[in-house]
Amino acid sequence: MLKIRIPATTANLGPGFDSLGAALNMYATLTFEDCESPLNIYGCDEAYINTDNLIYVSYYKTFEYFGERVKNVKIGIESDIPASRGLGSSAACVVGGVAGALYQMGRELDKKVMLEIATEIEGHPDNVAPAIFGGLTASMQVDRKVFTRLFPVNEAIVFVAFIPSFSLSTSDARRILPKEIKFSEAVFNASRIPLLLKSLEENDGLLLRYAIQDALHQPYRKKLIPGYDEIEKICIENEGYGVYLSGAGPTMMCISDKKTSLADVQHLLGDLSQQWIIKALKIDEEGIQILRS
Repeated sequence: MLKIRIPATTANLGPGFDSLGAALNMYATLTFEDCESPLNIYGCDEAYINTDNLIYVSYYKTFEYFGERVKNVKIGIESDIPASRGLGSSAACVVGGVAGALYQMGRELDKKVMLEIATEIEGHPDNVAPAIFGGLTASMQVDRKVFTRLFPVNEAIVFVAFIPSFSLSTSDARRILPKEIKFSEAVFNASRIPLLLKSLEENDGLLLRYAIQDALHQPYRKKLIPGYDEIEKICIENEGYGVYLSGAGPTMMCISDKKTSLADVQHLLGDLSQQWIIKALKIDEEGIQILRS
């Protein structure tokens, strides 16, 4: 039996659209073992107990990738990562399915191999890279080759997630984006990414407040999130450095080094039209971990 743990992830981090991602200390734990029937899934909602489950889809596609016959499997799921909230739940499923398939084939759980297969399934590496390697990653894809590198994050940095009661599909969040952008908007984002990475390394709150701004996706996606402006204002007024949309949303992420100040603002959210919960998270440095093999 294989038992693995995969971290939640937060992608884009403002200007790093489809390139930056970070692993956070919220986890999905999955088990894979031999089974008499073709598929047995437990530990999730009944709607996901079928061959359309993203973990199994990724498992199946990994066997196809190597041209091997798919083995019967029993999959156990225990996850704290909320679905469709911009915290990498789908990336955790994809990475987990790839890892489970490699194990069932008797192959090494090589992280570089996992990255290439998971990116092919997911479509882009910004979430799967930190889920595999941990930490803060920048990634790009050239044809089928994926490049990723890790960047340091200051130990004082806290990622405070504002997680709403409603979900938002990635397809809807992509549909609202414009077909074309201005040259000045591309420059706006490109100039901020290196300084954002440096501000996270140095815990420079003033630099981060400006470097985390974005012109490519957040001005459009925020329209899908009731309460966005109000939460951003609350964060800045309570010692937050800056706010960005986690992945495609709808979770909003505030970066700070003042964990207690932001944890105490729950009462300020009562007048919003939707319910929100606040969770203070730290960087996960390990990525996918084998708990039992």
